[in-house]
Amino acid sequence: MAEALEFPKDLWRYLCGPASFLRGQDLASLAGLKKSLKYLGIGISGTIAFSAVNLKFTSLADDAATREALTRKSPVTVAVVLGGLLFALLAHATIAVTGASLGWRRSYAAFAFTLGFVWLIMALVLIFGGWGLQLAIGYPAVALPPFDVATDAHIERTTGNLLWVAFFVTVYLWAIGYALYCYACAVWVAQQPAKWRLGAAVIVPLAVLFVFQEPIARFCLLISDKLGPLVEWVEGLL
Repeated sequence: MAEALEFPKDLWRYLCGPASFLRGQDLASLAGLKKSLKYLGIGISGTIAFSAVNLKFTSLADDAATREALTRKSPVTVAVVLGGLLFALLAHATIAVTGASLGWRRSYAAFAFTLGFVWLIMALVLIFGGWGLQLAIGYPAVALPPFDVATDAHIERTTGNLLWVAFFVTVYLWAIGYALYCYACAVWVAQQPAKWRLGAAVIVPLAVLFVFQEPIARFCLLISDKLGPLVEWVEGLL
């Protein structure tokens, strides 16, 4: 697939300037939308692939449920893609209700590019950050994005441990801030809204997905499982 070969170069271009990269894409065309959706699929597939590799080196390697979830890559990928498209829908709807919409295709394409790149970056930050905590202070911080991994371990409150935790928390906060900046760039380039609309278009979708994350996740997984043949047909068209 040509897009898979172009993805690393475009990822670097995106990291150098999210807004500049998005401005260089034809967001309003069908070809631009198809390319963005393919990049979204590649980014999420890469995220799950990195998690599957990371799983082999963790204490959860023999956990059947976790291994099964990661090996069911296609349904999980489709479910996460649906979640990303729902995010784009909420952001676009927030702009549209104010009468400032420039078209739904621009919103979907901008967010598909953004989420495909950002989620992969965030996954790598979480995975390497987890290993950093393990190597630095022995804390079993296992990261298997897009899945949550709970742990009941406690950190010994020594000065050295607290400094290491503060360092990695700072890295995570920077990554979260960068992700929010990328989301804002997607809205700005796609719709060019006023500042208050821009803020609302980022905050409202995040708030909705946070409050209703469990039912949304179950719904997306249900759709991906039940409509597998239809999804494969659509992927073939893309």
